[in-house]
Amino acid sequence: MKQAYRRIAAILASTLLGAVWAAEPQVYESDESLRQRLGVSHHGGPILDCAPPVFFDEAPARDSQVQSFQEFSFGASENTEADTVRVWVNNQITPYTATVERSGRLAIKGSLAAPITEGRVWVKVTGYSHDGCDQLHVWNVYVKR
Repeated sequence: MKQAYRRIAAILASTLLGAVWAAEPQVYESDESLRQRLGVSHHGGPILDCAPPVFFDEAPARDSQVQSFQEFSFGASENTEADTVRVWVNNQITPYTATVERSGRLAIKGSLAAPITEGRVWVKVTGYSHDGCDQLHVWNVYVKR
């Protein structure tokens, strides 16, 4: 957070001082290069301070052992943009349903077309918060017969 404020202060200072003291015209950055340097939320505003989404209550639980893996579920914090959540199981994008609970949290459930009956299952979840922060959440489930 402090780094973002320092960047903005440096840009403002160099722009203001450069415009006052420069012998030649000031060249301004394009919107795109400024976005790359400062970080911009998916809503288009600069990211100065944001709270990433939180993913929790994984089922099957992190590092658990199961007989087979076909269905999964987890929760997402109330600041999660539901349409930005993506789920991968063993590096395959996986469909899911998201239901908004009374608390504002998301209940996310998914099911694979065919069960995984042996080995390690790697579940990866990504998503953005309302203010544009992204989050990555990963857990393993082990299938033992």
